[in-house]
This record gives sequence, structure tokens and C-alpha cells, in this order.
Amino acid sequence: MATRCYFNSHADDVSDIDLSGSLIGNWDQGSSAASQILSLDEKLTGRGLIISCTKTGSSAVRVISTYGQYITNSLDAVTLNLAVLKAQFRCWEVEADNNAYLSIAVGYCDSDGSSPTLLFHIDDATEIDKDDYVNRQWTAADQSNYSLTQGQRLIVEVGAYFNNTKNETDVANIVINNNQVSDLPENDTDTNIYNCWFETGDTFAEASGEPAAIKLGPMFTFA
Repeated sequence: MATRCYFNSHADDVSDIDLSGSLIGNWDQGSSAASQILSLDEKLTGRGLIISCTKTGSSAVRVISTYGQYITNSLDAVTLNLAVLKAQFRCWEVEADNNAYLSIAVGYCDSDGSSPTLLFHIDDATEIDKDDYVNRQWTAADQSNYSLTQGQRLIVEVGAYFNNTKNETDVANIVINNNQVSDLPENDTDTNIYNCWFETGDTFAEASGEPAAIKLGPMFTFA
């Protein structure tokens, strides 16, 4: 059974390890604030947040934004079925010639945050819509499975790839939220305010006996 992960961007959902200074993805511009919690099949303190990825200069670049890095708590040993890995986010590019695409990096680290390692970094094939916040279906087909050892953590970084080479400033926005009853469906068309998510093709769980690094705070709503 697949495990669905949710992105927790509330100020109280900071991971107990911070790898924001050691990003795993092949990001050319931008930086992430303190690492946030990527939770398993549950939503923590609810929040809706829009992160902006801003590209400058005349090169095609990948850009990560504040609240761009998410890390699970320590996990039980598991072989990740990455061939069916998928994710859904609502995105919007400010202008049609921004040529922006959802970009996600996936990797892992040891329980204490050491040895952060990139498995792959993939840009979505469908350009982000310019007219509204529209769902984008990101997939990572044909990736090899990977076995996490006991206590290791999964890392997911979210940003945008801009493939235009105009010497200008371009902006793409991505909605990070976990405060809705429903999740985004698997399509490239939905505009409803539903939860973004990330899913592998297998069941995995937080490591037995490991304390869950979750701090509860006030509820926020997204409109």
C-alpha cells in the first residue's frame, strides 16, 4: 500500500534536524529556511502557504524557495518503490514567458542529519499555468528502487525550473498546504484548494522507539 506524505510548513513544524544549508538538489538559485517536517499519512498543524521561486539572469535555472526543504522523522528500514513515485501541487507562473516547471529533488540522510544524499532531481514536463493556481502532476517514472536502512530519513525539496534564457526576472508560485479535508487529485487541471502531497508505492513507517519530532501550535487557514 502506498504511503502519502504531507508538507508541513507551519512555524511549529520545523524538523529536529536542519539541512537547509546543505541542500541535496541541483539548485542554481535561491535558498531554503529551516527544514520542515514531511509527515507520513497525517497532517500536522494546518497551514496554507505560497512560496515564490524567483529567477534572475539570462540562464535556464532551477530555483528553490523559502520553505522548500522537507524531511521525515527517522524511518524503519524499507525499500522505496520509486518507479511509481508521484506528487501534486498547485502552481502559477506570473507571466506566460516565464517558462516555469515544477521541480522536485528526492534524497535521504542518516538519522542525525549526516550524509545528505541526492537520489534524483526531476523537472515536470508540463509548464506551470499563467492564468490561475492550477494542479500539476509530477512523476518520477523509471527510477530505480532504493533501500533505506534503519533510522534513515527521506528528504524532498520543492522548487521551480525556468528554461527561458531572457535576461529578466521571472517568478513562479507554489502552494504548500495541508489544512484541507481533501487532497489534490491526479491531474493537471484542478484549481480547487486541496492539499499538496508526495507518494511512494510502498508502506513505510517512523522508526520504532524514535521520538516524533512534532511540535503542536495554533491552526492556520488558507484562503
